[in-house]
Amino acid sequence: MVPGIQKTHEETVFNKKNFELILICDSLLSPVNTGSLFRTADCFGVKAIYFTGINSIEITPRLRKASRSTFKTTPHYFISNIEELVHNLQFSDYQWYCLEITRQSVPLNSVQTLETNKIILIIGSEQFGISSKTLSLIPNHVHIDMYGRNSSMNVINATNIALYHFTQQLTSLFNQ
Repeated sequence: MVPGIQKTHEETVFNKKNFELILICDSLLSPVNTGSLFRTADCFGVKAIYFTGINSIEITPRLRKASRSTFKTTPHYFISNIEELVHNLQFSDYQWYCLEITRQSVPLNSVQTLETNKIILIIGSEQFGISSKTLSLIPNHVHIDMYGRNSSMNVINATNIALYHFTQQLTSLFNQ
């Protein structure tokens, strides 16, 4: 590494955003994925993470390392009933998306017109994806087109791609 080329944290200044992102995790389990999700949420300025199917997160050394301590500063909540959360947030002005390959999902890059500056993205567990119950509650399903042989990718990698797509859209529409 050449000294002085990389910026320090103190030198890095980012633009303010005029939009909100919320993540709902439907039974995410892996400490590494959970830690990575906290770090991703911090990077994209996610307002809050809601975890369903669990009552707490064990702060393991792997989670701590993957998150780089962002679990301390990223608001997160645990809910037992996703239907109740959907009902409580449904009447707000958020657009909801499930990140899952389904019979009705559309490619993420085809989502071009956002009606609001507030997005809720639901992601699933590493092994089973988003539950059928949750998918039935939310009509908007998006997937990431892939070009290899596998039909899925790591949930956090997919979340990174989706959050990047949505922040680019939101920035161009609402940060002018």
